[in-house]
Amino acid sequence: MARVGGRNRGGGMADHADIAAKTARLEALLGEKLGLTDGPLSRRVARARRRLPAGVHAQLARVARAAEAAGHPRLVRQIDDAALERAYAEAVAHLERVNPNDRRIGMLLDVAATLIFNLALFALLLALALRWLR
Repeated sequence: MARVGGRNRGGGMADHADIAAKTARLEALLGEKLGLTDGPLSRRVARARRRLPAGVHAQLARVARAAEAAGHPRLVRQIDDAALERAYAEAVAHLERVNPNDRRIGMLLDVAATLIFNLALFALLLALALRWLR
């Protein structure tokens, strides 16, 4: 398939059903792995920004833009099938490696570490204040 002027020329135009299936798969993975269950793919991708590497976020955004364009007969012709397929494959590969339990444990450890640090800092400041008041 040759690309001319940012558009696909000749066969391989993105199929609306194929893009819808990819979108549904990514929405399911985002819901299952990151707990993002509300809204369309574009909204979930926006909410997942800090939870994903920048490259994966960009690939998900590319698929979300293609999903929005798939509903418009003229815009669907501008979708680059090869780039869409690569973006989808990279996003799925990353999301399938995410372990929700490890993420939860990591968040709990972050909270515990912050709490311990704050308590240690408070104890140090309390000891210094008591010593100064003596």
